[in-house]
Amino acid sequence: MSYFFPERDVAGGRLASEATKSKLADKFEDRILLSREQADEFLQLLEEDTELLERNNAVDYSLMLVRIPKSSSPMDESQNLFNDPPNWRTGVPSQDNKWLFRAVILDFFWAKHKVHAKAMTMLINAWRIFDDKGPMSITTAAPEYRGRFLKMCREIVKVVE
Repeated sequence: MSYFFPERDVAGGRLASEATKSKLADKFEDRILLSREQADEFLQLLEEDTELLERNNAVDYSLMLVRIPKSSSPMDESQNLFNDPPNWRTGVPSQDNKWLFRAVILDFFWAKHKVHAKAMTMLINAWRIFDDKGPMSITTAAPEYRGRFLKMCREIVKVVE
């Protein structure tokens, strides 16, 4: 099950422009090619970070994954990002050496136990009685959100040795 995106799902998407809908980051058709060590580190960091978010009852966070293509033209070695020691903040090279990946969790701390979040959840659930387009991320419990988030992250990783 995917989450409800108002831009895409309300009135069949007719209320938002194609330009707006094209910016929805709800699909990633590729996989990130990592070594076993890189994949384990990536997933362990995500487990730890999302555990903190779940403990604080946060939902609606996102994975910001940046792919920087390796240039085919020669560059000044002092500016070559592929030469830096790899980490997820500065960049981890893909196993095929075509990409440099950077990853971070973006969170807006939509804490489920706060008054505003409770009111919005109640309003959205009431609306779903009349026009159920599926759950929205803000109406999901923190453990469920974390589980779906980590599943999505595992699915985009391909281990290549």
